[in-house]
Amino acid sequence: MAGDELKDFLTKKRVLKAQLTKFKEKIDFDKIDKSEGDLIVDKCKELKKKFEDVFDAIYTACDETVIDSYVEEQESILENIDETYLTVVRKFKTSNCSSSKTEVSDSVKLPKLSLPTFTGNINEWITFKDLFNAAVNNNSSLSDSQRLTYLKLSLKYEAFKIIQSIPVSDSNYKIAWNLLEERYSNKREQVFALIKRLMSLQQIQSESTTALLNLVDNINEIIRSLDILKQNVEHFSDTLILYIIQQKLDNSSRMWFERQLKKDEIPKLSNLIEFLKDHARTLQHSKPSSNKYQKSYKSTSLLSNFKCVYCNEDHTLQKCSKFLNLHVDQRVGFVKSKHLCFACLSHLHMVKKCKSTSSCKHCQKRHNTLLHIDRNLSVQNQGLSPQVEVFVPSSEPTTSHMVPSTSVCANNLVKEKQNTNVLLCTAVVNILNSKNQLVSARCILDSASQKSYIKRSLVKKLGLNVKNKSISVSCLGAAETVASGEIDFTFTPHFNKKFHVKTSAFLIEKITDNIPTINLPQSLKDSFSDLLLADPNFHNASEINVLLGVNVFLSLMKGE
Repeated sequence: MAGDELKDFLTKKRVLKAQLTKFKEKIDFDKIDKSEGDLIVDKCKELKKKFEDVFDAIYTACDETVIDSYVEEQESILENIDETYLTVVRKFKTSNCSSSKTEVSDSVKLPKLSLPTFTGNINEWITFKDLFNAAVNNNSSLSDSQRLTYLKLSLKYEAFKIIQSIPVSDSNYKIAWNLLEERYSNKREQVFALIKRLMSLQQIQSESTTALLNLVDNINEIIRSLDILKQNVEHFSDTLILYIIQQKLDNSSRMWFERQLKKDEIPKLSNLIEFLKDHARTLQHSKPSSNKYQKSYKSTSLLSNFKCVYCNEDHTLQKCSKFLNLHVDQRVGFVKSKHLCFACLSHLHMVKKCKSTSSCKHCQKRHNTLLHIDRNLSVQNQGLSPQVEVFVPSSEPTTSHMVPSTSVCANNLVKEKQNTNVLLCTAVVNILNSKNQLVSARCILDSASQKSYIKRSLVKKLGLNVKNKSISVSCLGAAETVASGEIDFTFTPHFNKKFHVKTSAFLIEKITDNIPTINLPQSLKDSFSDLLLADPNFHNASEINVLLGVNVFLSLMKGE
């Protein structure tokens, strides 16, 4: 469908080019009068607007690899129209030419400005942002789809990857620009990057005019950038010393210090010093003893110096009555929110670096006994007899409400245990259709599937172009089937429209039966009320439209 639309737009472009050629052939600049000149000016404006509209449509429908050629063609056509327009304006010196957006100085023809480029170096972001705003964002004659096209042409390497998968359209420009702002407009990172650049300036080995002037230029550029970020150099020593000290810290201490900062906050030097004192005391208390006497003594000392992270009283978290009275799901949620170790409940490290050899007394897995959740969780509700198995991780907590099964055949699993329903890893996503509109779909994540699949009925609804491919599939149910046709599509999680995933899937009539096979009690959903769920209504039996295979599954689990 997208290919047919592109053909229509290219046809319109050819018709307009033919009209422009005939229009210019009929003009005799030596014989036209004032009224004819006004008509020519109006016709130039009309043709220019039509060409801008048709090229906007072409940018939306064409592949990104050929956008550059269309941009060059558009610039050539518009220059041709402007040349005719200016010839008439110069001849009659039209009074309103000064207000026209197409006016160019009569005296000097300025060279065309090239687009600024940005590779992802945060030191270059401020300069790039100012230049791009001046050349593109502040140009009211450009549409947002044109701005997005120019933005993609300006970005290279790491910066380009951030918006690479975003289709060209008016509605997507602000999304793309905001993603770049979020990544590179972090004031603390910009300031620290400038300090790092200052600290990394090469030492001059011998007297040299060139080297001295180069050093002065670099320093002035850094100072100007700091002024833009409202970091007055005269009062900058506090931030400078903080940065130098922070670079001397070990990775773990630096991580704990930055965790307590707000996203864009530049801390004071006194904040860092106080943190180092507190962190040193904490490390001293947690240092292992060399004999039984010292171990016993320090255990008593810990009780009097440690503050409980839950109630702020003088005891450890394991001894906190308020924490112990919480439901196990609430305890897990609290430990996760405070980034505590899932094994020993310490705030100094995560479970991967925990040196404790203790394990859960119930299942012998590597998590604290207070955080144990039964793998077989029976749910009884109003005569509901089937048992529900909710698979949860036994080590570190995760934001997902379930762990993906190695099979998507929920119907077959139920046959093995007639009284058991297995909750597989499902999610609700928004898929971009042929009109750049979001369509909701329910998918299942399968880490054992090498390919992704999508229901043919959903593809018809999306209106996306289908490629002529087919494969034999034996994992969907018991019988072998054929998936004919493949589509490329882009989707976002239902709770985050800024996170885009681009993938492909084979078409198939049916993926699996409803998951779960029956409606489960509301109380099961309520037990996960403190989490942001990928599938808010996972407990309700409903159809699966998409199966996402291992390539997409791994990137989603990592949040990439």
